[in-house]
Amino acid sequence: MQTLSGPIRQNGGGYALIIIMCFLVVCLLVFASMMYWISSNSSVTARNNQFNMSGAAAEAATEKVLSQMNYDYVAQSLSNSATY
Repeated sequence: MQTLSGPIRQNGGGYALIIIMCFLVVCLLVFASMMYWISSNSSVTARNNQFNMSGAAAEAATEKVLSQMNYDYVAQSLSNSATY
């Protein structure tokens, strides 16, 4: 009887799990950075909108006061502060 003994082959399938886990870590880091960028971008946009609305309100109040002053000048009368 002749027995052939060849080299014992080890299973090399464990590397796929490590590659998939590394890929998942990279994907999670990319998605987390995207969510942080979106969050910070939306807060800056909201702050910019609030600034623009405040500026428009201040401009409207200034125009209202100037128009009242112009009306008083044209009518050559100065009303007391209770009428404003």
